[in-house]
Amino acid sequence: MANENQFILYQSNNHNVAIDVVIGQDTIWATQKSMAELFSVNKSSISRHLKNIFETG
Repeated sequence: MANENQFILYQSNNHNVAIDVVIGQDTIWATQKSMAELFSVNKSSISRHLKNIFETG
Protein backbone atom coordinates (compact mmCIF):
# COMPACT_ATOMS: atom_id res chain seq x y z
CA MET A 1 0.00 0.00 0.00
CA ALA A 2 1.39 3.41 -0.97
CA ASN A 3 0.79 6.65 0.91
CA GLU A 4 1.26 10.18 -0.35
CA ASN A 5 3.31 12.31 2.01
CA GLN A 6 5.46 15.39 2.06
CA PHE A 7 9.15 14.83 2.60
CA ILE A 8 11.29 17.65 4.04
CA LEU A 9 14.68 17.63 2.32
CA TYR A 10 16.27 20.27 4.49
CA GLN A 11 15.35 23.17 6.70
CA SER A 12 16.90 26.61 6.51
CA ASN A 13 16.48 29.38 9.07
CA ASN A 14 13.36 30.76 7.45
CA HIS A 15 11.69 27.86 5.59
CA ASN A 16 11.55 24.17 4.77
CA VAL A 17 12.39 22.78 1.36
CA ALA A 18 10.02 19.89 0.79
CA ILE A 19 8.63 17.79 -2.05
CA ASP A 20 5.61 15.51 -2.35
CA VAL A 21 6.54 11.84 -2.38
CA VAL A 22 4.86 8.46 -2.46
CA ILE A 23 5.99 5.94 0.14
CA GLY A 24 5.36 2.27 -0.55
CA GLN A 25 7.05 -1.08 -0.11
CA ASP A 26 9.84 0.46 1.99
CA THR A 27 10.72 2.88 -0.82
CA ILE A 28 10.35 6.65 -1.18
CA TRP A 29 9.38 7.77 -4.68
CA ALA A 30 9.47 11.39 -5.86
CA THR A 31 7.26 12.29 -8.78
CA GLN A 32 8.81 13.79 -11.90
CA LYS A 33 6.84 16.96 -11.17
CA SER A 34 8.34 17.19 -7.66
CA MET A 35 11.86 16.57 -8.96
CA ALA A 36 11.41 19.26 -11.62
CA GLU A 37 10.26 21.77 -8.99
CA LEU A 38 13.16 20.84 -6.72
CA PHE A 39 15.78 21.37 -9.44
CA SER A 40 13.96 24.30 -11.14
CA VAL A 41 13.76 22.57 -14.53
CA ASN A 42 10.99 21.44 -16.85
CA LYS A 43 9.39 18.05 -16.26
CA SER A 44 10.59 17.02 -19.75
CA SER A 45 14.20 17.51 -18.59
CA ILE A 46 13.61 15.07 -15.74
CA SER A 47 11.98 12.59 -18.13
CA ARG A 48 14.96 12.73 -20.50
CA HIS A 49 17.43 12.33 -17.65
CA LEU A 50 15.57 9.31 -16.23
CA LYS A 51 15.35 7.76 -19.70
CA ASN A 52 19.12 8.15 -20.10
CA ILE A 53 19.72 6.52 -16.72
CA PHE A 54 17.58 3.49 -17.51
CA GLU A 55 18.99 3.11 -21.04
CA THR A 56 22.60 3.15 -19.85
CA GLY A 57 21.95 1.01 -16.78
